[in-house]
Amino acid sequence: MKVLNIDSCGFLARMPDISGLLNLEELSFQYCENLITMDDSVGLLGKLKILRVGSCKKLKSFPPLKLVSLEELNLSYCDSLESFPHVVDGLLNKLQTLSVKNCNTIRSIPPLKMASLEELNLLYCDSLECFPLVVDGLLEKLKILRVIGCSNIKSIPPFKLTSLEELDLSYCNSLTSFPAIVDGFLGKLKLLSVRYCCKLKNIPPLKLAALEQLDLSYCDSLESFPPVVDGLLGKLKILKVFCCNSIISIPRLKLDSLKELHLSYCDSLENFPPVMNGLLKKLQFLSIKSCSNIKSIPPLQLTSLEELDLSNCQSLESFPPVVDQLLENLKFLSIRYCHKLRIIPPLKLDSLELLDISYCDSLESFPTVVDGFLGKLRVLSVKGCNKLKSFPPLKLASLEVLDLSYYDNIESFPLLVDGFMDKLQFLSVIYCRKLRSIPPLKLGLLEHFDLSYCDSLMSFPMVVDGMLERLRILRVISCNRS
Repeated sequence: MKVLNIDSCGFLARMPDISGLLNLEELSFQYCENLITMDDSVGLLGKLKILRVGSCKKLKSFPPLKLVSLEELNLSYCDSLESFPHVVDGLLNKLQTLSVKNCNTIRSIPPLKMASLEELNLLYCDSLECFPLVVDGLLEKLKILRVIGCSNIKSIPPFKLTSLEELDLSYCNSLTSFPAIVDGFLGKLKLLSVRYCCKLKNIPPLKLAALEQLDLSYCDSLESFPPVVDGLLGKLKILKVFCCNSIISIPRLKLDSLKELHLSYCDSLENFPPVMNGLLKKLQFLSIKSCSNIKSIPPLQLTSLEELDLSNCQSLESFPPVVDQLLENLKFLSIRYCHKLRIIPPLKLDSLELLDISYCDSLESFPTVVDGFLGKLRVLSVKGCNKLKSFPPLKLASLEVLDLSYYDNIESFPLLVDGFMDKLQFLSVIYCRKLRSIPPLKLGLLEHFDLSYCDSLMSFPMVVDGMLERLRILRVISCNRS
């Protein structure tokens, strides 16, 4: 027999003697809720390659392990397991994968020699106080290192991690220092995450030429962006810097491959990161929400950009200059609550589907759209822009939602090329107190129509063909002149 599966044996209290199974290569006992002890023979299976023990909530201890052929060891949800299994001579030379997940009473893992280890997962072990000591400090074959949710680990010893591709230290709330990397070299690293490492203050200089994803989010104590050797992050595709309230600046970087850039809720960040050559040609998503100290953004080439969110940047005085005015692939643009933003330069927005410029108190004019074409726009929200008095002519053939509410100074409804919005489903102009008239509209698909508190509106808008067949909600409250 090579495989033995004893999963979900609810009445099993003691693991029987299996010393006769000399050829056993895979052993699994998971969801054995009453299992308390294991027979010593489990630790003497010389050909065993895979050992999985999961959700055995009453299991308190293991016999000593002498498993010279073991390649995978997985311990998960063993709530009563008080200590990591004793490994005879500390040798697990053939072990490739070690996972210890949600074993909340394990405090330490003994020194181990794991020269073949490729994946190490220490996940949500609340009582684990220190990273396991690796004999010789060698983890040269390690590709994946995840130490996630181990809230008592304060430090990780120095390692040589020349093969590492993924390093995830997320939710390690007590971690105060980044692991010292021999030679500072992580040349093969593709993913680095330190999310919610609230006490982490700095990250040493690193060489990250292969890095594709970097997440520094919610590191409240992180004082500076990690120094990148040569400033090269040429393969980086995703950069997330959410809620890093102590970071003031980000150094000059080369980000030729970047597709997503998240810089939201960084209260102390004063400047957009300088980008070498201003090139972000592959960038598809850019969010700078709630960075209350950023005043300007340098010129950028954003030909692939699909989503741009500048909401709640209360110090932003000007829209980022876009090279050649081209945002041809942009589908989503939000600049809500940018109170100091006065103008938006002419833009080409042929692919735009959602435009939200609500509550921009200083905005003096609607952005000039090259060719006046917003043919794919489905949602337009221009609420509470009290200095904005008029709109240029627009083509809005695909518009489904139009919200012009709380718009004190608008006197005339936007002039529409062809005069039709025949796909419109939602129209709100509440509290547009100076709005006098709405031109004839084709509203055969309209479901929600709100004209309330338009004090100057002289008459109900003329509906082409007189058809409002799908209308479910109509509000005309306190329109004293209509």
